[in-house]
Parts: sequence; C-alpha cells; structure tokens
Amino acid sequence: DLHAQIPAKDNGNRDRNPNLGPAFYAAQVAVFAKAMKAVDPTIRIGAALATPDGQPSDSDWGTKQWTRDWDDKVLKAGCPAIDFVTIDWQTVSLSPPTWSTVNEADMLSGTRAKLGTILNAMLGMYRQDCPSDHLPRIAFAPAAIPTWPKIDHPIFTTLWVADVYSLLIETGAMSVNWTEMHGNSMFSSDGKSFGPAFMGLEMLHIVAHYPGDAFVNATSSDPLLVVHATHRRDGVYGLMLVND
Repeated sequence: DLHAQIPAKDNGNRDRNPNLGPAFYAAQVAVFAKAMKAVDPTIRIGAALATPDGQPSDSDWGTKQWTRDWDDKVLKAGCPAIDFVTIDWQTVSLSPPTWSTVNEADMLSGTRAKLGTILNAMLGMYRQDCPSDHLPRIAFAPAAIPTWPKIDHPIFTTLWVADVYSLLIETGAMSVNWTEMHGNSMFSSDGKSFGPAFMGLEMLHIVAHYPGDAFVNATSSDPLLVVHATHRRDGVYGLMLVND
C-alpha cells in the first residue's frame, strides 16, 4: 500500500506525488465518510494512524518523527470526518546478550509508561489538529506482543494480556485486537487447545462478564501489585490482581 504510514527506503515517489500523502488520504476518508453517512448516519468511520511512541532520546527518533508527521497531517486534514482511529501497537522489551528473548519483568512494569506516551501524544495531536468538541476514539488493532521473540514463561503472556487489555478498556479504547488466532498464543496451531493469550482474556472475562459491566477506580499501595476492579450488572464486584 503506497499510502502506508511507514517510512520506506526511498520516499521519493511519495514526495513527488501528493496523491500518496497523508492529506490526500484524509481527504478521501472524508469523502467516504460523507457517502456512507448519507446512507446510514449512525455508521462510524475510522482512519489508520501510525503509533506515536518513543522519545527524542531514542536512536530511531527520526523514524518516529516521520510517523508523527503522518498522524498530524491526517488529523489536520480530516479529523472532523473521523470517528475513530486505528493504531498498530506491538510492544516488546528484550534481554541481553542475544536481544531475542522477552524481558518479562520489564514488560510487565514498563508497558504502562509506553501506553502513557502513546495516549499523551494522541491527546496532544487531538488538541492541535481536531475541533475542541471532537476527539476520535482509539482502536488498537492490534495491541500485542510480537511473535518472533522467545518467551520463557507462557504465564507472562497471560498476565500481560489480562493487565494491558483491562487498562486499555479503562482508558476508553474503542476496541482491542490480538494479532493472530492460531499460532499457540491465542489457540494452538491445530485448534485443539487454548493458548496463554486466551487465558488472559478469560481472566478479564471473569471480572467483566456481561455487556454493560463497568470498570471502577481501584488503586494499590504496592508498586509491584496492579489492581483492576469492576462493578458487574449482576451486582457482583470483580477484582483482578496482577503481580508485576
């Protein structure tokens, strides 16, 4: 896709052809949204943004600045027509010396800070590029751990999914998706058993069981203990504790 919001080895064609740029993409989204809502005013239209993560101190900050430039121009040109945005968030922290194994402790404790960076960047762009009364919701498609690094303890994936997906719901995410269904994380390759990511969703399903169940404020006095709480429609209070 020549409109993809990722840097290529040579962006010359995009630079020379404005029809491959973010402003043109946003304008087409607006045209599409107008046509769709003429038929069904309740339909919601989304646009793809790049994940605005990272800090100026990062070695790849130049690339990350490029992605933020894409987001800024898409929102500036089309925000009033956009009801939600989708971002691809696959986060990982690796352990030395091979840098091919997930640093599980760092991932459990550091994902919240990374998510905060993304949401703060999104809110900053919304304030700059969108009408004050229009803030598109965010859909994480996906929010996941990449499949290529080694994970020493499968239970880590279970805890990560339970904690992070609860957190994303609490922050108002429109939807949250996993990367793949078959491949031993959600389901086994043969489809005969559940994987660790599925069990993380099961933990979430226990505390938020029915449509309309609501997350409520909950805090922990221990920095190594994360807590999520819900008030379910059946009157039961759900409580999830995750050790960092």
